[in-house]
Amino acid sequence: MPTPPARINPYTLERAITWLVALQDENCNEPTRQAFRRWLKEHDSHALAYAEAENLWSHLGQVKNMEKPALDTARNAKPQPWRSGIIGLFLAAVSYGWWLDYSAPTVDYRTGIGQRHGIDLADGSHIELDARTQLSAKLSWCRRQLILQNGQALFEVSHEGFRPFIVQVGKLRVRDIGTRFDITKQGEAIQVAVLDGEVTLKPDSDWLESALPAGYSRSMTADGRLLPIAPLDSERTESWLTGGLLFDRTPLSEIVTELERYHDVRFIFTDPTLARQTMSGRFDAANLTSFLRALQTTLPVRVQRKQELIILSHARGTANTK
Repeated sequence: MPTPPARINPYTLERAITWLVALQDENCNEPTRQAFRRWLKEHDSHALAYAEAENLWSHLGQVKNMEKPALDTARNAKPQPWRSGIIGLFLAAVSYGWWLDYSAPTVDYRTGIGQRHGIDLADGSHIELDARTQLSAKLSWCRRQLILQNGQALFEVSHEGFRPFIVQVGKLRVRDIGTRFDITKQGEAIQVAVLDGEVTLKPDSDWLESALPAGYSRSMTADGRLLPIAPLDSERTESWLTGGLLFDRTPLSEIVTELERYHDVRFIFTDPTLARQTMSGRFDAANLTSFLRALQTTLPVRVQRKQELIILSHARGTANTK
């Protein structure tokens, strides 16, 4: 069965179906046909919607054979000349749309340690996945639904007026209307950074959305609290696209979490206070040795490496006395 064009608004399609039924009614008169012609000329999408309604009608036999509760209701309803025609066809259209949405495949994407991967979606949108990132995408005729399970992704979204682009990440829903934005998820902590355009953010616990414009970022804590909007450092946000890691007074706990995405290692702090030490600089994500050397030079930290385990402790004579 053909898929309705993505640019047809569902309300326009519903109206087109109503006109289709009205024009086929034996009591249809000239004023009704004139009103239909005026409606048809109001917008280019009306002609497209009516063509799709006719197409839907031609495939109605296939839809009727699908075992869907709404179709069963339509089949068993008592016939009423005008109302029954509209309701039956509308239920069929709803079921047809539901079937198209339900049957749309979900595609899973995954990157491994140190890998980056670009994705071109069927709607023209592009996504860049950073290392150790998991993402699933489902594109149907009425919605574009994505789930970021973990990692980092940069979204360049193709604008479509009626088909929203929604990314669910943890307890936060990010809705886009045609823009460029970055999402990072580490554990349950989330950060959304908007490079161009605007997105809306809606925590699962809230009823209302809040806007996040270009040039700003916003974070959600592990316990589901949205932090205040902050100015965006676009250079840092996009540094990973070229294999760089840019830190500006960043806690070591966050830095090592980043590095664990690029290397098959695990960091251990012998003293929790070390994790709160901060570090600045630009590093090559692929060069772990260079980072560890800079770490020992910049901070009073001793690095011990035992295969995949990297132990960070206080350098001699600098043990914490608090």
